[in-house]
Amino acid sequence: MSSPSRLRTPTLALAALSMCLTLSIIGTAARSLNVYNTQQSTNPWLLPLWPNHFDVRELQLLIGTAGAIFVLNAVLAVGMVVGSMPANAIVPASALLSTIVGIIAIAFPSVLNARAPTKDTLKTWTCRWSNIIATGEGPPMQFLSLCHKTRFAYYTTIPVFILQLLLLALGVYALFTSRRGQHRDLEKSQDGHPLRNVSSSGGAQRNVSFETKSDGSPRSYQGRIVRDGKH
Repeated sequence: MSSPSRLRTPTLALAALSMCLTLSIIGTAARSLNVYNTQQSTNPWLLPLWPNHFDVRELQLLIGTAGAIFVLNAVLAVGMVVGSMPANAIVPASALLSTIVGIIAIAFPSVLNARAPTKDTLKTWTCRWSNIIATGEGPPMQFLSLCHKTRFAYYTTIPVFILQLLLLALGVYALFTSRRGQHRDLEKSQDGHPLRNVSSSGGAQRNVSFETKSDGSPRSYQGRIVRDGKH
């Protein structure tokens, strides 16, 4: 039977939570962008006479980066579930890429928002007006909703980024621990140590690995040693 890793459950849980958050980012950002695109030419509060005043790249970037992180986390999860895939390599590689994407998702919108009021994003514009109580013809009531949605889409990238860092830390830890355990076991087998002792001492290291293909038995373990050492 396969020996389950104690890292598999928390890693899958982190990936699942990250995927849920990225879906919520995509939903809120896409909804806000759709409202802007459909009302840009008719809503006077969206400044149709100055179409270049707004920079919608923030929402576009949030949708793109959230989608990329979702796909990378899905690949990570599939790599852990499918036993034939090299999970020890897939997890850190996927987490590294998603961490880089997460940095972009936080940094670039921050730069765009800092340009307001010279050039607004939908977030800076709607949040500015939603805090003002106007008399007569004021900003649309939906500005408050758009403010909340755009803020949610942006600030949710922070916990998503933290989750990617945790996944990266788990992936790197499992990768190096697994390789160190395999190297130690190979050295012991070459030095003539009894296979029983090698298997016993290497059990703790194998439990750290994301891969669970080996059942830990002397026969399967000996086969892995022979393949790795090419005896």
